[in-house]
Amino acid sequence: MQHNRILYVTLFLLMAVIWGVTWTLYVVALRSFSPMLIAGLRNVVGAAALFAVLKMQGIPLPRKFHDWRFLFVLGMLWIAIPYAMIFWGVQYTSSGMASVLNGTNPFFVALFSYFLLKNEKMTGAKILGVVIGFIGVVIIFSQKMSPGSERSLLADMLMFVAAVFTGLAMVLAKRFGASYHAAVLIAVMMLFGGGTLIASSAVFDQPVRFAVSLEAISVLLFLSLLSSAFGFVAYMWLLKRVDAVKLSMVAFLVPVIAIALGATFLKEPVTMLDIAGTVCVLSGLFVVNMLEPLVRRKSRTA
Repeated sequence: MQHNRILYVTLFLLMAVIWGVTWTLYVVALRSFSPMLIAGLRNVVGAAALFAVLKMQGIPLPRKFHDWRFLFVLGMLWIAIPYAMIFWGVQYTSSGMASVLNGTNPFFVALFSYFLLKNEKMTGAKILGVVIGFIGVVIIFSQKMSPGSERSLLADMLMFVAAVFTGLAMVLAKRFGASYHAAVLIAVMMLFGGGTLIASSAVFDQPVRFAVSLEAISVLLFLSLLSSAFGFVAYMWLLKRVDAVKLSMVAFLVPVIAIALGATFLKEPVTMLDIAGTVCVLSGLFVVNMLEPLVRRKSRTA
């Protein structure tokens, strides 16, 4: 039991560090790749690695058309649309604030769950958490309202909208994707989403940039194999073995790590409004992810 706990904690911390570093590496990756191209390559290479694992383990792929159709839709909502927004937007905003705004997807998971999942109620704690989090978003946006900051404001807004699509995809995966092997769902979703992004690169990335260098290949492999393939699979593996509420705490660590790394290595400025907004967003996440389940458990035992 003690060995299992050490393994769980180790994987949890690895995920938090990897996903925190990922936001800094997005900026580094854009030195060598155009936005749509790196977004697509990241997912296609990660999918290829997962397909190799599935092949070695003899795990079958879906056979029915409606399965592939569902996974295609999931790939658009979870991968293609959000990553297009993220990689374009991170060019014009700080990686730290991008991680905070994109990390609001648990709010949208709560909202979409109310409408799409049975037995999901919009409790007072959830509403309070969402309101607190959105106050933080408004604070972050407020400093981008001055003339000349339009592109930066748009970038922040796209990070936020990307979280909406991710939240919707997560709820759809929970409702309709329970029958799929986790690695199959992730691999196919990444393949469809990543392939769409690569195809879109020819249209939207002008000119298309792909500078072959040790830095470029290293970043691509990190994003593909560690951030995407390992990160997603580790999360799904832990989700089946540990309390989901405790696992959701990774959402609190990733923005903190991303902000610290961005400020240290990318020299990104961090203002008092950034800090205030981040504190509000993380407080809202705490209420939704930690306080709300605690209130629900107490009400059941009362």
